[in-house]
Amino acid sequence: MRLTLAVLAAAAAQVVVYLRYAGAAGVPPALLAYIVLATLGAGWFAASRGALAGALSVAVAAAVYAVVTLLGPAGAGMTAAEVVGQVLAVVGTFWPYIAIGAVTGALGAALRRRVLARG
Repeated sequence: MRLTLAVLAAAAAQVVVYLRYAGAAGVPPALLAYIVLATLGAGWFAASRGALAGALSVAVAAAVYAVVTLLGPAGAGMTAAEVVGQVLAVVGTFWPYIAIGAVTGALGAALRRRVLARG
């Protein structure tokens, strides 16, 4: 349950930022910083499965972003199979950020263990 909540909360936070920077040239530093912070939080909250939570939150956010985008004019005239293919393609382009999310999620979980061990 913690993993699911961590993934959904971090993904929701990321989708807002993805939509804000949609169409921007390059990767704005604020976007990367936001991914790192969101996945760090997902890892913290998920505890023992921090890396999984971080990676999944980026993947889920990318999928939701793709679906929202394809619900507009970008998806006009597409079949369901084409929409699924496009969503998978968008998630595939996020692989570097999924890897970053896994690393920072693991760091969030490790930070949680350290902080709670001292308390």
